[in-house]
Amino acid sequence: LLWGMVEAGRAPETLIRLSTLVEREPLAASLRWHLDRLGTPDPKKPTRRLPTGGTALLAGTAISLAAFLRLDREPRAALRRMCQRMRPPRQTEIRTGLSDLLSTLDRPEVEARLLHLPGLLIREARRLREGWTDRQGADHPPKPADACWRAATAAAIEILLHLPLRVSDLARLRLGHEVTLVPARGRAPAEVRLRVEASKNRRIVETVLRGAPAILVAEYITAFRPLGPHPATAWMFPNRDRADGPRATHA
Repeated sequence: LLWGMVEAGRAPETLIRLSTLVEREPLAASLRWHLDRLGTPDPKKPTRRLPTGGTALLAGTAISLAAFLRLDREPRAALRRMCQRMRPPRQTEIRTGLSDLLSTLDRPEVEARLLHLPGLLIREARRLREGWTDRQGADHPPKPADACWRAATAAAIEILLHLPLRVSDLARLRLGHEVTLVPARGRAPAEVRLRVEASKNRRIVETVLRGAPAILVAEYITAFRPLGPHPATAWMFPNRDRADGPRATHA
């Protein structure tokens, strides 16, 4: 916000009080400058810029500052009305890019490849764990760490095919907490029970994996996870470098 004020012509040496950030004119100038920088072109009026998440973040910061500084009711209401124009319309539909991505699943061969991907990856993990001889007769030694990572990817995809989770929620799954492995009894296959409190809205999402999906996830937990780093922790996907946290979401 200070950067926008300076770019809009305010002298930097005058920006010495936090209250300046909620003064109507300097704030309006800053938000207009950021709208030109961050906004998206209006399809109906090419010369006009529409607000984005970036401008909404700046506007929300200004509103929070007004509350922190205990601004009077009327000035705060006026500031809130001004900042509201920096927020994009509430999203009510799937964005075009995601819609196009999901539409590829209308093709049976693409859907089949996705559904069979965890099984393919777990077979690759077994080969990495045991070692193999290629078609040229070259021997490849076992790679247990690589096998663990490959099996973890298989388990993660299998879970997401049955329970829609944000990546951050997937990363923080813990054995004995969000994930419970029920051992096989007699001829009944093992079950994997998932119960997760979503980080964004605190809603509980849950499901029970049975049959082949449960067997795959259970195989990762019992046979491959011990080959990787920090298997004694409760994290289903332990961090590579430290025991006190899960694997990073970008990994």
